[in-house]
Amino acid sequence: MLRFLTDKVAPRSPLKGKMAQETKTAGGAKAQRNRLARGRYRLDVPDHPFGERAQQWILEHNVEHLHGPKEVHYEIDELVVLCQVRNGRSYVEPFMEHYASLGVKHMVFLDNGSTDGTVEALKDYENVTVLSTGLPYKSYNVAMKRYLIERFGRGRWTLSVDMDEL
Repeated sequence: MLRFLTDKVAPRSPLKGKMAQETKTAGGAKAQRNRLARGRYRLDVPDHPFGERAQQWILEHNVEHLHGPKEVHYEIDELVVLCQVRNGRSYVEPFMEHYASLGVKHMVFLDNGSTDGTVEALKDYENVTVLSTGLPYKSYNVAMKRYLIERFGRGRWTLSVDMDEL
């Protein structure tokens, strides 16, 4: 440490290689910051607990119940599927058949502005709850997942899935 204080040479940067080169440009610095921050600069991940609570409150007051039971009563060992969806009409039938064959008791969908008849197709099934919101997915993705889990999956087995991935 004494040598460091007495020498007039600037200390080396702890970043080496590609990361050191990235910091020399504005775009590279942003890429490095995003990699090191682990999502902190994402719009859908608030960086403060107050921001999380605000997002959750906004979401709770912008979700409309469209179809099915508002509460799902099921045993602790029964599975409920939670799914966010937009324009997934072509996937509805195979999706429902697949998860019904696995023994899923109920499926909850949060629609985010579908225009292809997805909601109408989901209403044809009995074991389905359909909710809708017009909030932007890019800003509320994580809050939407959290909302579904808190409302329908608290203390139970749930599976959060994508409509287009079987």
